[in-house]
Amino acid sequence: MIQDGSFIALFIPGGHDAMLRLPDNPNMKKMFHWAHNRTLFTLTINHGPAVLLAAGAGNSFIYKKYQIAVLSGETNKQTPMVGYLPRPMPWYFSETLNAFAVSLINTKPDASCHLDLGFSQAPVRKRQINSADWP
Repeated sequence: MIQDGSFIALFIPGGHDAMLRLPDNPNMKKMFHWAHNRTLFTLTINHGPAVLLAAGAGNSFIYKKYQIAVLSGETNKQTPMVGYLPRPMPWYFSETLNAFAVSLINTKPDASCHLDLGFSQAPVRKRQINSADWP
């Protein structure tokens, strides 16, 4: 990795691509543990939280018991009905995160932004995070 002092945060962008090949990527796991061990902020947006699954499973999951705001599985299940996607998504990351003991603080798409122990997640792009939001 690059020098520790060079970073203040790890940002995982959203989009459906975040759900492909990244949640089980060993390099992503190394990066999450590297950032977590250095207490860097971790930010995700939209479908970005799916990548958090790369951090491990079970008792070794570093985001266990964190609270996050996400696009819920219920929201994602409705996207074909509104014409956003042509067919259902192959899996719903919010359900897996919940099974890993991550608390999901919202159940509907909204402008939520939540900060928990240096981890920030926003389910939609309506709200920008400004520096006044940080502790």
